[in-house]
Amino acid sequence: DASSKNLIQRKKCLKTHLPIWIAPENGIKTNKPKLILVTRNPRDCCVSHYNMNKNDVINSQEMRDLSFDQYFELFLKDECIYGNWLDWHNDWAEFLKNRSAYQKDEYLIIYYEDLLSDFDKTVVELGKFIGLLEEEVVDEMDCLKEMGNFKSMQEKYRPPNIKNFVRKGIVGDFENYFSEGQKKRMDEEFVEALDPLFSHRYQ
Repeated sequence: DASSKNLIQRKKCLKTHLPIWIAPENGIKTNKPKLILVTRNPRDCCVSHYNMNKNDVINSQEMRDLSFDQYFELFLKDECIYGNWLDWHNDWAEFLKNRSAYQKDEYLIIYYEDLLSDFDKTVVELGKFIGLLEEEVVDEMDCLKEMGNFKSMQEKYRPPNIKNFVRKGIVGDFENYFSEGQKKRMDEEFVEALDPLFSHRYQ
């Protein structure tokens, strides 16, 4: 839909998975753009990373053959791509809370779980944050939902090296992988040490 593309293209965006310590110096640390951090609970992140690792033919066969239990240990030990989940969040939190860098109204934290549970409310909040009128966002809501529909994305995004690049996208898939002991360990090592700027949930 042309009108929805125009709505989006009016804003210049830079999307990255990078930790703050290697984020673009001129783009983020100097120019002070508005920042939107989209985050997901660590259990489902771990499961998502595991399946991405398993389905990426660029990885060695040894890496692709890892069991979830083996990958879980790598995830906790900071041996996965993009580094440690906890460090990523705490480093961004430290940067955002530094008053010489950013004021509270200059960044927005979006929780993946909120996008699934209340897409309309979350997207309106996001749109208003970047300077759009609520009516502009609401007028394009059906198109935005279609753009974010997982079935549509599964058809659209099919990189040649990764099978099932867009996999499930649900909240709570970790229940099919985590033992009770693994849940406890992750909570002890990650959630309890997480900066209070973030507040994750598992439903």
